[in-house]
Formats: sequence, C-alpha cells, structure tokens
Amino acid sequence: MTRPRLHSHYDTLRVERGASADGVRTAYRRLAQKFHPDKHQGRSAAALVMAQINQAYEVLSDPAQRSAYDEWLASEDARLAGRGADAVVFTPDRFGWGAWLVWATASLAVLTVGYVVIATWAPAPAAVRPAAQAQVPQRAQAQPAAGDTASAQPAPAPRPAKSL
Repeated sequence: MTRPRLHSHYDTLRVERGASADGVRTAYRRLAQKFHPDKHQGRSAAALVMAQINQAYEVLSDPAQRSAYDEWLASEDARLAGRGADAVVFTPDRFGWGAWLVWATASLAVLTVGYVVIATWAPAPAAVRPAAQAQVPQRAQAQPAAGDTASAQPAPAPRPAKSL
C-alpha cells in the first residue's frame, strides 16, 4: 500500500523533492514554455496553470523559503502517515469531467427510453369523466309559464324551397 502524500510544489514542477536548484530552474523553464498563456490563447486554464507553476518556482528557487517549505512538508507527511489508512487524500479523477458528462447523458437517455416504453406498453386508463362534470347534475328544461302563449307554441316548421 502506498503512503498518502500531499500534492506539493515539487509535484507541480515535476521534480523530485531533493532536486538541485538547477534542476528546479530547468523544470520551471520547460513547463513555462509548455503552459505559457500566449501559446494557449483563449484558455483561462492556461493562466491558472502558469500561476501555479510561478508560485512553485518562487518558493523553491529561494533557499530560505524552500527550507521552510520542506520542513512544513515533512511535518504534513508525518501527520498523514500517523493517520494510516484513514487518511483522505485527493486523487484526481482519471477520466475527468467528460466521463461525468457522458454518464449523466446516458442516464437521462435510459430514463427517457424507460418512460416511453412504459407509457407505450401500459394499458390506457379507462375513460373517466372529469370530477367537475360528474358533480354537476343535469338541469331540467324550463317549463313555460301558464300565461305565456308565445313560448308554449311549437316553432313553425321550415318551408320547403320553391321550385322554378
């Protein structure tokens, strides 16, 4: 089992922890050329990566800052080693955000297809009158008043069309 280890400035510059000042400078120049924002215009991540590289080089190029950083790193490593297997250490995702996007899209597609299949194959519900119509009773037709002769007479039948 590997011991948990912090991500350090050494890891950022991709050098060993005991690297010489020349090795740190060479690694910084190589990474600065590779990740310089001018080579990656339009990508905001390039500026962030370059900022991390600059910060790592700033600490590791100064002997006083480097020795203080090495002491802090050793104490953190000892603290993590004391925790044993319970240590929670960030490990970057091997597949990145693209895998999560594919997983979410596939899940949504499966759920959609499942719903369509169930809705298609399930028997249709019986025709039920809406509740509002079921509660309203049928109204009786109005009876003509006793003295009302106009409404009591039936409507005249339509006349047949005259032939020429």
